[in-house]
Amino acid sequence: VINILEKFNMEGKTALVTGAAGLLGAEHARALLECGSSVVLTDVSEDSLDSTSKLLSQDTDIDRIFSYVMDVSNLESIKTVSEDLSAIGKRVDVLVNNAAIDPKVKGDQGVLETSRLENFPLDQWDLQMSVGLTGAFLCSQVFGSAMSNDGQGGVIL
Repeated sequence: VINILEKFNMEGKTALVTGAAGLLGAEHARALLECGSSVVLTDVSEDSLDSTSKLLSQDTDIDRIFSYVMDVSNLESIKTVSEDLSAIGKRVDVLVNNAAIDPKVKGDQGVLETSRLENFPLDQWDLQMSVGLTGAFLCSQVFGSAMSNDGQGGVIL
């Protein structure tokens, strides 16, 4: 019988999760912590990050959790986090590109008013692409370059 935690042992590794203050991001972080990884939580909301960090630290050693306010659509914000992590000797071994815009359901029928393509505003489209697609691209460039340059490789999800 194979123990799943032994198969995916990540002790000594560091994983960075974008959008970590959201529901999926927090669960990704929890799973990585359970596998032994240190986790870097990133999100645009400092308050939500603090709450997520406190919640996750109830089940694990707080020394394995790092939190940074980071805007995935802003290259300078990403570079700052990368530089801060390097300064404290943290190398990102795993990047989880999880950040996304989560439009909430609203309207009289309980359906998002922009559910029809012709009603979807261009500024909302631009924001979703900036966070979900460009953000993943920029994070993969910055953290992936570091993974490649030091010859140790890594994982980008």
